[in-house]
This record gives sequence, structure tokens and C-alpha cells, in this order.
Amino acid sequence: MSLCRSSRRPLFLLRTGFKWTLPRRSIVGRRSVIVFLLTFAGCGGGEDFSKPPAGVAERLAKAPAAPSDSSTTKKTDGAASQSATSEAEGEGIPEGATGEGSDSVAKEKLKGDVAQRLNPTADAAASSEDVSSKPAGEEAMKPPAMAEKIGAVQSEQPVNAAPQQAAVPGKSPSAPSDPTATPAAGASEAETMTASGRSAKSLNDKKNDNSKMSVAENAGGLLGSLKSSKPKADATQPAIAGNAAAPEVLTRFGRMALSQPDWLRLVTRLSRRFFIGTSLDGTRVLASSGERSAGLVQSNANPELQGRSGTQQALDELLQSVASLPEQVGCLELTSDGNTALFGTADGRVLVRMISGKHNWDLYARDLFLFQDEIRPSARLSADPLVLIREIEGGQLLSIDAKGQCAIWKIGDVIRSVPPIETISGTDVASLNSAAVEPTPVSKFEVKGLQILSFCESADGLWVAIISSDETVTVVQTASGQVVDQLTAEHFADTQPVCVAFLPQRQEMLTGLADGRIFRRSFGKDATPVSGVSDTGEPVDYDAVFIPDVKDRPDSITAITPIPGSNFAYVGSVTGTLARLDVSQRRMELLPSKQEGAVLELKVCPFGTLAIGEERRATIFDQPVSLITRELPPPRTLELPTDEALKETEVVDPETAATSRPPTRTAALREPPIDQDMIGIRPPQPEIALLHHQLRSATDHDRRQTVRIAILRLQGKSDRLLDAAVPGSADDYKISAEPTLLSETTTDFLFSGQVWQDVRLTLSQDGRIAVLSHLSRPGITVVDMPTGVVLRRWTAVPGARQLVLNDQFARLIPGGTVSAELSLGSGALTIDPLRPYLVCAMSPDEKSTIIGQIGSAGIAANALTRIDDLSASRSDAAEMFESMVTALAYSSNGESLYASFRGRDQTTLQELDPKTLAVRATLVTEPLPGVVPENPAEALNGTCGVTFIQTAATNKSLLTFGTHEDGPQLRIWRRTNKGWPKESVQIFRDKDLLPDPEFSQPAVFVNQLDTKVAIVTKTGLAVMNVRKEKLESHLPIPNVGSRRPSGCISPDARWFVAGDPDGKMWVISLANPAKKPLSFQAHSGPIAGVVISANGKYMLTAGEDNRVRSWSLGKFMEQ
Repeated sequence: MSLCRSSRRPLFLLRTGFKWTLPRRSIVGRRSVIVFLLTFAGCGGGEDFSKPPAGVAERLAKAPAAPSDSSTTKKTDGAASQSATSEAEGEGIPEGATGEGSDSVAKEKLKGDVAQRLNPTADAAASSEDVSSKPAGEEAMKPPAMAEKIGAVQSEQPVNAAPQQAAVPGKSPSAPSDPTATPAAGASEAETMTASGRSAKSLNDKKNDNSKMSVAENAGGLLGSLKSSKPKADATQPAIAGNAAAPEVLTRFGRMALSQPDWLRLVTRLSRRFFIGTSLDGTRVLASSGERSAGLVQSNANPELQGRSGTQQALDELLQSVASLPEQVGCLELTSDGNTALFGTADGRVLVRMISGKHNWDLYARDLFLFQDEIRPSARLSADPLVLIREIEGGQLLSIDAKGQCAIWKIGDVIRSVPPIETISGTDVASLNSAAVEPTPVSKFEVKGLQILSFCESADGLWVAIISSDETVTVVQTASGQVVDQLTAEHFADTQPVCVAFLPQRQEMLTGLADGRIFRRSFGKDATPVSGVSDTGEPVDYDAVFIPDVKDRPDSITAITPIPGSNFAYVGSVTGTLARLDVSQRRMELLPSKQEGAVLELKVCPFGTLAIGEERRATIFDQPVSLITRELPPPRTLELPTDEALKETEVVDPETAATSRPPTRTAALREPPIDQDMIGIRPPQPEIALLHHQLRSATDHDRRQTVRIAILRLQGKSDRLLDAAVPGSADDYKISAEPTLLSETTTDFLFSGQVWQDVRLTLSQDGRIAVLSHLSRPGITVVDMPTGVVLRRWTAVPGARQLVLNDQFARLIPGGTVSAELSLGSGALTIDPLRPYLVCAMSPDEKSTIIGQIGSAGIAANALTRIDDLSASRSDAAEMFESMVTALAYSSNGESLYASFRGRDQTTLQELDPKTLAVRATLVTEPLPGVVPENPAEALNGTCGVTFIQTAATNKSLLTFGTHEDGPQLRIWRRTNKGWPKESVQIFRDKDLLPDPEFSQPAVFVNQLDTKVAIVTKTGLAVMNVRKEKLESHLPIPNVGSRRPSGCISPDARWFVAGDPDGKMWVISLANPAKKPLSFQAHSGPIAGVVISANGKYMLTAGEDNRVRSWSLGKFMEQ
């Protein structure tokens, strides 16, 4: 501690009247102490301590008379002493700025930084008495800190009241803490408070007192309130060696809150926010993952819907990776619908990549989007690198290049359209890939500064604001592209603006500052100014709605977003703190969620609030109350792709930087992991890849045949294979010794070391489109059998229990544990997690489909949905409480629909009108203890009542199978003039006659008549005369190893087809099982799956040799 600073303490005690009584000892001892104090004071022997210093005396002479009450004087002086002591002890002062070693390097550096901003010829130090003189109410009215939930001054009216005119300079300010509220008539001026908690009267007195001081003493307005760790030097004393002429000054607010290096680091950190983009609803987040790559993460908006009881985790995952971009990425954007990613490059272009996640599209549709993006002409927006691109209202795009040139474009001119895939030829691919266009901007303007800190668009899309590193807020009208205002740091009390947010329905905005304060002010020449009072008593045109506590370290505000329909706003800081600000009451509430690093973005979404941190971690907080648990869900965290190249950016000194922005990326990193599902799905030859995509996109038969012929010729195969599959051809009427092999394709299924399951198959009526599914490769694959081209592969769909293919409308609906609809034409995947289902049925004419829903505990909902394919309409019916549909079946003529429902403690079987879904008859309602199973995957294997329904061609008999309260049962129902009487129901419980549930169709009426029933059991094939209740025949069918053989029943209920371990297919007549079965060699290994087309003309077989083959049956079965 310097001698000059040490001398102030005894002098200060004497001047404030502190009674210090020396011990009653010898006069010599007492004189020694006094001499020691005078010597230690270092003020010379000639100084008169009975008089105040000259500067203080002059001020006291000009000041009004002090109160005569000595107690008041002592109290005031005591408060000043306490304040000065707390400041000297380090309040708001960095460690090492006080105490011993005041001439340290850290203090000299701080002193030098401050000296550069002050007038070098003026003495800017304020005396400790001036610094510590605070209004009486300030200690009780401390502004709220970001780290505490405390309140400041409550205004009497909300902030959205009509604003008043700005205070006139030179007049005594009397505005309330909320400048938009009008004080009551006759209100005391001393009761009017500013945002920092001081009364207007005390501030006015402070201003008058400051006006009597010299410029050097006042230190230029805001800098006059800086804290000094050293007293004012006495002009009569010689300068002490080691002390600079400028005082050592520390500040809590204003420009001096951050040092220049800290400000540069903050600018660099915030410029990284433009490597992240979000969709409008916040469910998708795009983030760079390297110099030429990015990743898109999709967040499930309702994680509880993934489990009906809300216990499963949210489906948050990396939806899509974008890799190997042709140019280095300088910024990116995700369109509002979340389906298009835009990349601003180092050469001034915008690259477009369509988002096609596996939860929305199959692999080949995603590859088609990528193929189109690669040949899509790019738009060149600048000759310099792009540093910001953002979609704005009105179908426009805003861009800023490295030289600060800003432009607004029509988004249709930037995202160039691609010619329809069917019109592109092989020779067009190369020319399209190299094309680049230069669109004409709607408007252009310039933004100053080396880097962009923040961008904000108003909720109504009328305005955008851009904050640059030169401490300027540029406000632009989006409709005209005109700059309506440019606000500098001087408009914010000489403080650097960091982020902004527009207030709704007003031409005002909230501005987050580098020192942690938040100001509200208007913008534009035609706006009504905001009125307020600064801490120095000056009338200002802004309102400080939040001022941190002086004890807190500077915590720059980096993100603000208003909460729609309220006076609240979410606030994020550079340290990752998240808070909720009550703008009208000026209260800040700290939220439990916290980011790692600076908060780069805040977005209010329908499912909560999304906060994205600098360390590439997103948090979803303040979610709505769960509909299932009736509780507030805890915050969720999403891991975003990381970009190590951004962390290697160096801080550039603006005084030595070039006129263009420094390069943002400095590291050359390896590309992120490639989506393994996408490897190898595109042929290396562009011409063949184009033909494959044209085959997938073909909508009519003739076009599809033309593309098939072109592909077969490239494969070196004859196009006569197509003639053999045409219905009505010569092979269709020729009786042959075995079926005709039409085509084959290979698979990659695994049959060893797995729980056995047949390959689920279905085949189109022309025998050319095959659908495959197996548990070893989760997903569903669609193959064009004549060419072997894989048309579709949905990896997000697990193995299906049944596959319902609609040929006419190219739609596939899997049944079982899947709740999805798949489009063969586009590859689109539609999943509704709110309406899961297990079973579905298609009408015989393929013009409508019925879906049976799964209900939830405690919820009443419609159990059936009807899809009308002709009108593309849907209708719901059969509202039930806690129920699920366990079985569905159309009658053979399509005039009736049968459905089984499992509800709470009961099960019901009904006949419905297939068009209106109205109930025609209830066959039975019987007790069944329990509720809807928690796990739908196990529902059909448990005690759920009827799980299989089969009708006879006469529509007078019905066969059902399921597990009831007293065990599994096979039942035969008879229709009479009185409906479906229970007395005529035949019930079979013999385990040798019960169907094998592993077969998708384990029982039928033979020849579609109602006299005989064929049942595929766990031991063989049984044929029973139900009229006589007599078993006519039972044909044992041996296992294939440890499993039952794969087999199926023909759609006309005449044949049973099964495979053996040697790859042979056996055909058994259901009308006469004793007749010698037909057989042919289909595969070289065990048969793993078989299906016959709905018209009975084609067969599809799968073997453990990983081959799938299609056959034309012709008259083979007529032998």
C-alpha cells in the first residue's frame, strides 16, 4: 500500500469526528503515537489538519448548508465510511487491485487502459466522499442480479402503456421508473424512482452537485461515477515515484465494463451463432460439423408420445448429415419449415440441400434429393465470402458478405428449381452440376464492422436489426430494404450493444448490452421516443429495464426473446445463464437451466423454449404441462454436431485487421461420419443412377416399362422378361411342370443366431413389385423384380407383422408394431405417434382401407379410421374408452366390416358398415379381466380376445380365433334371420385344432365355402368339416430344423404352399389333402418365406440363400 493511500485513513478518522481515545499512559508515550501518525501520514509537518483541503473547502462553500443535527452528520459520514471501505476492500475491483503491491503489473495495465479513454490533461479521479455518496434508498433498492431472484422497483402500470415524450434537457426529470406510466397528480418528486432504485430528487441533487464541479472532477458524465482505488493527489505534494499521473479507475457499467481483449473475444464467440440455424417451430436444428459439412438434429416435440405412459425417452437424434460440400462454409440457415438447408460459402455462393430425414423419407428418396441438389444451379450472391444468411418474412433472404455488403433477395431466386427428374437425360447431368446464376437483389445496403454479432427479425416481419462489431445497431425495413435507423454505443449510455429483440406492436426494442444491462428504446424517426432518467440525473431517450447488481461481474447479455402475449422475455448471457425478465416490473428470475458457454439463441416454440449454447448443446425448458402425467416435464438437452474448426478462430485486433473480415475457419478437419445406411445405394455411373431414380418416380405403367427396358439393356438382359409377366400372355394358359422363374434379387438378411421369423412378403398383382421385411434388417424394402432395382427402403420402420399393399394407389401400410403409411411413388413416410395401431384391412376393390387404433389408459378416443383412396379423405368413428382394435376383416364382397375391440375388463366383436363405420350388430361382449396392454408389441400375443377374423364367400359364416378368459379358442359363427345368435356358435379348444399364430393367415374356409375349414396348426395341416364337427384329415408337416416351415394359403383358399429344408416348394390341395402334392425346386437352401399375389397368378419366395425369386404360376397348380 502506498504511503499516500495509507495516510488517508487517520486523516479520514479525524475529519469525520471519530473519537479515538489513547491509553492513559505517560505523556511521552502519547506524544510518540501522535508523532508516529503524523510521520506515517507523509503529509509534511506544515499541513494544517484543522482545515479541509482546498478542493473540498471550495465545494463545501458552494454547497447548501448541512443539517444542524450532529447525529445526522455522523450517520451520513458513517455511511460514507462504510461505502468507501467496502469499495476499497474490493467491491467491483479485480483481485489484486487493492491492498499491498498497488504498483503491480496488473494495476498498471488497468490504469493504462483507463487512461487511454480519459482526457490525459484532466484529473478524472473523484474523491472517496463523492464516490460513496449514495441516495438513502439505494441499499434497499438494489437492482436485481442475474444470479439471484430479487426484485427492484415495481412500476404502477405495465410497460406496454402509451409512452410519453422524451424528457427535455435542462429540466428537472420527474419520470417514474416505468417511463410509460403517468405519475399521479401531486406525487412527491422524491418518490419517483429510476430503474436503478434512486429517487429522481436525489439524482437531480447529484446532477446539480456535479455541475458545480470541473470537467476534470466530473470525469465526463458516465466516467465520473467510476470507482477510484486511490485518492486525489494533493497539488502541493510532490508526485510519488511509481504512480502514474492518471488515476487507477474501475467501472461496473458502460464501455469500461469489458476490456478490449474481452470485447474482441465476445465478438468472435457471438459470430459463431451464424453456423447454427433452427426451424420455425424449433423441432429441427442445423449446425456445422466441419469446414464442408453439417448435421441436422430433430427433436421430438412430444417425447411422452413415444411411450403411451410417458416413460420413454425423447426421440432426439441426428436426422441427417450433410457432407462433402464443394466449398468451405461461412454461414448457414435452415428454412422456416425445416426442410431446406442453405449454406453460404467462401466464394459467395449459396448451396442448397434438401432435408430428407429417415423419419420422413426412405433412403432412395433421400438420395434423389441429394442427386437433385448436386445438379441444382447455385446462386452467387457476392464475390466475397458470405458471413450471414437468414430467411426473413415475405419469402425473402438476407445476406451479408465479408465486406459488410448486405442485400435482400427473393428466396425463389436463390433456391433454384431443378428440372423434373423424368425430363433429365444423362448428358444433362454434367452441365447442370456446373451451372451458377447471379440473381438480382431486391435491395442493398452496407453494414459497418468487421464481424456480425447478432441478427433479429420482428415477430410481424416488418423490421430486422443487425449488430456489428463497430457497436452499431442497423435497423432495416424488410418491405423496402431501407435503413430506418442506425444506433451506436452513444445511444446506449456509451455501452456496446450485443443483442436486440423487437417488442410486439411497438416501434421499440430491447437491447442487451455488454455490461449486463438491458435498455428499452425506440427506433426510427417517426417513432415516439422513450423517456427515462440516467443514473447521473440526465434525461435520456431510453429506459433501463434491467441493471445488474454492482457486486456482480459483468455478464454480457447475448440473447433476448420476448414471450408472446406477455410482458416477459427470456434472457441469456455470455456465461450461459438463463433468466426470465418481467419487463414491466423490472424483475429478473434466474432459471434452473444453464448453458455451457454463451447463449447464442433463444426461441419460444409450441413445445417450450429452445436455448442453444456456444458449446453446441441445446436445452428445451419451460415445456407445457404433460397431458399424461399432468406435471411440468423437466428440461431436456440435445447434443448438436460440434465444429472444432470454429474453436481455432483467433481474436483479431481491429486496429491491425484488414478492411475485410478475417477468415472464420482456420482448421482443415476430416469429414464427419457418413450415414452408413446411405453407403452403396447409388450406382457409381451417373446415367444408371438417373435411370434408377426415374424408375422410382414413374407414375404410369407405360413410362415405367420404358425405363425398365432401358435398365435391362444396360444390364445386358433381354426385355422379353417383361413379356413373360404380362397377365393374359401365353404362359398364363399353359400347363407346365413347374412355375416359370421371372426374376430374382439378392438380400442381406441374417438367418443364423437370431430368433426365427419368416421373411414377411407381399407381391403386386402384376408380379413385378415385391415388398420384403425381416427382423435381422429392421425396415421395409420394395424391389422392382424384373430389373432388380431397389425402389424403396424405409429404415425407420421396424419389422412388420403384416404388409398391406395397395397397387392402385401405390401405398403400403404395415401392420403389427408399426404406425406408419408409406408411399411407393414418393418414398414419403407418415407416422402419427398420437394414433398408433396394430391391425388394418383393405377392401376387396382396393379403394378404401380401415385402420384400427390403440387407445390409452384413461382416454376416450376414436378406435377406427377409414381412408378413402378415391377422394383422399379420412373419417374417424367408434369412440371408445381405453380400448384397442385387435382384429379387422372385410367380407368377401366388401359390404361388411368385422372388428374386435379389447377394452377395460371386456372384449367385443361387432359387424360394421364399411362406409360409415356404424354398428350393425354386436356379436358378443364378454368379460375379460385387465386393460389395454402397456406394450402394444405384446398385445396380440396375450389375452386380448379375438385376434384373427376370416369370412366365408357366402357371408353367412365367420371364423374367429383368439385367447379368451378360459384360454385360446377357435369359433365358428353362423348368420341367421335373427343376426348372429350365440346359441349357434361352435367353439373348438382342442390344441391340435388351434391355429398357429405365427402364420399371418392360419385358417380359411376351404374353397371360400362355409362347410369346411382348413387350419394350419403347430404340427401340420388339419381340414375339418364344421357342419359335422368332424376332422376329415390331418397332414403332418415336419419342422425345418427347430422351426415351423414357411408357408401360406392361396387367396382363393384352394391351396396350401410350404417350403422344406432343401429349398423345395410343396403345393397341397385343401379340398383333397390326400392327393399327392406338387413340388418344384425354388432355392438351394431352406425356404424362409412365401406369398401368392392377390389374383393367384404369381408367387414370391425367399430362401436362406439370400435370394428372393418371383414366379409365374400359370396352370401349374391345375395339374
